[in-house]
Amino acid sequence: MQAQGKKLSEDEWEKGKVHIKASELEFGSKIAEGKYGTVYKGKCRGQTVAIKLLHNQHLSEEKLEELKTEVEIMTRLRHPCILLLMGVCTDPNNVALVMEYVEGKGLDRILHDAKVPLSQTQQLRIAKDIAKGMNWLHCLDPPIIHRDIKPPNILVNANFDVKVCDFGLSCVKEIPKPGDKLRDTAVGSPIWMAPEVLSGHLASEKSDVYAYAIVLWEILTRKAPFSDVKSFEEFLDDVIDNDKRPPLPDTTHPRLARMIQSCWDGHPKRRPYFAEILNELDEILVEISIKEEPAQEIWKALKAKEFMGEHYPFFVAWENLIEALAKVLNVPELKTSSTDKAYLCLRTLLATPYRDFTRDKPLMTVTCEAFGRFLDCFGPLIDEDKNIITKLVEICEKPWFHGVTLAVTTLSHA
Repeated sequence: MQAQGKKLSEDEWEKGKVHIKASELEFGSKIAEGKYGTVYKGKCRGQTVAIKLLHNQHLSEEKLEELKTEVEIMTRLRHPCILLLMGVCTDPNNVALVMEYVEGKGLDRILHDAKVPLSQTQQLRIAKDIAKGMNWLHCLDPPIIHRDIKPPNILVNANFDVKVCDFGLSCVKEIPKPGDKLRDTAVGSPIWMAPEVLSGHLASEKSDVYAYAIVLWEILTRKAPFSDVKSFEEFLDDVIDNDKRPPLPDTTHPRLARMIQSCWDGHPKRRPYFAEILNELDEILVEISIKEEPAQEIWKALKAKEFMGEHYPFFVAWENLIEALAKVLNVPELKTSSTDKAYLCLRTLLATPYRDFTRDKPLMTVTCEAFGRFLDCFGPLIDEDKNIITKLVEICEKPWFHGVTLAVTTLSHA
């Protein structure tokens, strides 16, 4: 975000409660080292926090005012996928940002650790959460431009919840120059920068979209982008002049490949906005998980009904899915009788409780993956002779069928 240069009065500054004194900071262990500062786990006012001590401790008075103004704005940002900035210390030799502490790892450490398994659903969930955070930043008035989207600036916790961090704060960031050497990706480099930014133009929402595309490629391949590039000059020639991008694997879903290619298009105006990316990711995940088009349409139609829309398309409420199946398959008893044999079989095969301790009864949900696996085992949903419900009941009544538990085991390993 570009600060507007308005100087905050002392009263305004104190009233904002974002100014933190150096005496209030307790530095603990070092967490990470980045291009603009070193991050420590620490404490502030009794709260465990992350403290980013800036490398540049000699900001001019003008830069310090810009920093105060930007921090004043950013401490008001609230979104589950954005790391909370809590305040700033501007005391001499202690210029630091104070942020919420997240128990997790940088996305780069997860992607490049072969011991960490990542399903395609988990990959797309991470991709969607990043896009949700970025969409929030871009929808602000004025929009906040991240300028430095890359895996080290994305935190992931044990539940695969994502936090976008290190956004904005243009006053402490520098644009690399053509004479610079290509640096190691772990400590920041131009690898994720859009060609227009590398050419000297200002960053924009669309340059953030380009960087997101490179990150998405890295999520899918779990490789370092442009790892074969030997110099910054070669990199500039490849990206700016030759429109070179990392190669997409042949196994990439066609619709996902098209979206990535549109995001890293050489012309900024052709790149989508993050709101469009979010919608496209929903469609892509459904098409990857569910092979049959009629079943895809059933799942997509549930988006409008899901009161817990933040979880779509990864899972939906069981009651919504069974109501849709009853209508499409013309089996009304599915939604009217919880003792119906077909209902019980489907519920046991598909439904799982959603952890929500605020509800008297557990909410039963169905994941997109589970519905897709079910169709792979018992589908197609509709054929010329009979629908999937009829076939399921017939199988359950066979003498050789050893119960629904076996079917659940089969589905879970399919």
